[in-house]
Amino acid sequence: MKKMFFGFALLIAVLLIVSCGDTEENGGEGAACTTQGAFRCSGDYVQKCDQEEWKNFLKCEAGETCNANQGTCTSGGSSSGDNGAGIHLGIIGFNYELHKMEIQLLSNASDFTSFIDTLNRENNTALYYADDNALDMMKAYNKPPKLEHVALVTFTDGIDNQSTAQGLKPEYNEPDDYLEYVHNRIVNEAIHGKSVEAYTIGLRTKEEIPDNLQPKFQKTLESLASSRENAFQVDNMNEVKEHFATIADSLVKVSTSINFGVYMPGGYSDGQVVRYIFDNSTAENSELYIEATYDKQTTSLKNISYHGFKNGATTISSQPGIKGSLYYQFDDLRYSDGTSVSRDLSFTLWKQIDGSWISESEITKEDYPPVVDVDLSSAIIMLVLDCTTSLIQDNFNKMKDAAKEFVRTLANAGGNSGGNGGGNNSDPTDPTSTEPTTPTEDALN
Repeated sequence: MKKMFFGFALLIAVLLIVSCGDTEENGGEGAACTTQGAFRCSGDYVQKCDQEEWKNFLKCEAGETCNANQGTCTSGGSSSGDNGAGIHLGIIGFNYELHKMEIQLLSNASDFTSFIDTLNRENNTALYYADDNALDMMKAYNKPPKLEHVALVTFTDGIDNQSTAQGLKPEYNEPDDYLEYVHNRIVNEAIHGKSVEAYTIGLRTKEEIPDNLQPKFQKTLESLASSRENAFQVDNMNEVKEHFATIADSLVKVSTSINFGVYMPGGYSDGQVVRYIFDNSTAENSELYIEATYDKQTTSLKNISYHGFKNGATTISSQPGIKGSLYYQFDDLRYSDGTSVSRDLSFTLWKQIDGSWISESEITKEDYPPVVDVDLSSAIIMLVLDCTTSLIQDNFNKMKDAAKEFVRTLANAGGNSGGNGGGNNSDPTDPTSTEPTTPTEDALN
């Protein structure tokens, strides 16, 4: 009896090991999920949430890495942002001392907004010391790839009365001397080969900045900005919020470019005119489309014209696509105003026959999903926040809200909302290859 029991237990153990090994090999299929259509990485597999279960969507081949943010595999790079491209953010809250969040990749906005929530008001204003430290932090930080911006964004409501104190910068006898030193650093010192883009937002209240101190306050704001145009003196917190939003938008405008891939059947005749429609309209009524002529000999698209988009390449060579199709990639596709296209953009294909436009019903986004490669550049940004008691509690809370929205704007631009704007927390990959990324046929069967 004991032998039978031992044999049965051994059989169960073997089955469990085999079962676990099969799950690992297949990317852990079958686990529960909650967000329909979401992607994740599991080993070499891109998995998709389908009817509350993770299912294998795409297997990455040798030399490719899973990218959960895009739901595809990319050549080179890393699915977890290990190459370091993106927004790198640090925060300093200042009063009589500094409260720091060290610079790090903005992969989860909630980490930064939670830090802002911990800031409290205290006495005295170490403004110059805070900006001086912010510059030191950016200079000491390792340079990320494709660095576009080195930026310092400062909010204050008062004039420095603490920076030259013992324990901070006592070697400066006069605060104005220290202010001049920090100003010279901002306008003359390159950090990782980039000029510092410094912005100041100053909230003026009659209690803290009476009329006779207003010129000094304005001089302070201009001295801590990289230009006079970057110094903003405001009278209410709504203006503070607006300036935070404008500055955030300016810092992320060039942080991403989208390489957008589309498909076409491989059997078209030479000279076939096609339109890729991007606004869920018809070929006749669309205001957002790309038109091209198919060259059968070279399998390329020629005479490409852009409508609603910024002009790009006029000829694009094909790559083999899925299910016998041809694949074409529009690099750095942008709308007419210069902004990168949405990652959620989809297309329909139309062909011209005898002067009429006919929809290519067999090229659907379900069977031929658009491929979106995100080419991400980098920025190092320091956010410096006044946390002094001269700010009444209501204004202090509004300042923190504006700062948190600033963080979310930066995070959303990089696709890393961290739970504050949808999506997942995987960092967009910075592809190191110019070759287009196309899903394999097996992934869609």
